[in-house]
Amino acid sequence: MYFGFGGSVEETAVEAIKHALKALRERHLLEEGAHGPAFIALSKPFPSEGFEWKEKAENLEAELQQCYRAQSQLSEQLVVEVTESRAAKTSLQEKGGVIENLKSEITQIREESSKLKDDLDEKTKALELVIDEN
Repeated sequence: MYFGFGGSVEETAVEAIKHALKALRERHLLEEGAHGPAFIALSKPFPSEGFEWKEKAENLEAELQQCYRAQSQLSEQLVVEVTESRAAKTSLQEKGGVIENLKSEITQIREESSKLKDDLDEKTKALELVIDEN
């Protein structure tokens, strides 16, 4: 995803991470809110088993909160790893471009070197002819 900030890959990656974390927080709050009525209902004691049910509900709520935290951490880690992967891919593509440029330069230098060698051979032969005639 490109955010159009016109900055470097690192700046874009940082912005992408911030955006993803914000979206994760919003999603987390929505998910917590969706379970709110169930928590309220479960926290009200039933006449016959009030304390036992309330304790179970509290334990389940704590377990669910741990699951949310674990999911949030994994999601954040995934965002970071995807961003790092994209940055590495971009870097690799840039290096591939540099390699292609260097190959082109080497080919050009080889051609120039070959031409200079041919010129040197011609001049050496001409010089040998002049020396032989004198």
